[in-house]
Amino acid sequence: MKVLLIEDEPHKRDELSGHLMRYFGSRLELEIADSVKSAIDRVALNDYGLIVLDMALPTFSIGEASSDGGLDQALGGVEILRSLRAHNKSQRIIIVTQYPDILLSGRRVKIAKAQLALEKKYRQKIIGAVLYKYRSPTNRSKIETLLRRVH
Repeated sequence: MKVLLIEDEPHKRDELSGHLMRYFGSRLELEIADSVKSAIDRVALNDYGLIVLDMALPTFSIGEASSDGGLDQALGGVEILRSLRAHNKSQRIIIVTQYPDILLSGRRVKIAKAQLALEKKYRQKIIGAVLYKYRSPTNRSKIETLLRRVH
């Protein structure tokens, strides 16, 4: 399965990559984007069986347009959803974020409730969301539960 993992934090990216490799095995064709710009470039050119999306991302990859990756965008994931919609693409998406809520239309919404709103507004197939906690043993079970829904 062709999967795009959009995550800028190395420890989180490594953990998520490991979960994807264990789940899909040799069927995994993994691509990684670590910024809003690199993700938008990839989704414009490719279709994926699954996108694993962090919601808070830097504007650019380190060394791309500035040495530090540019400004952090709390809603960088929303920019990627907006780009998918603009390209008339509908992808299966799992959101993995460290924040319990996101800003939608000027209001803070719990991530569990935001899924439906994001799905409708951006015409994507949001499989679910994981509230990521660093080195938590529950990350793997939550992600695997959502991965089973992809098939």
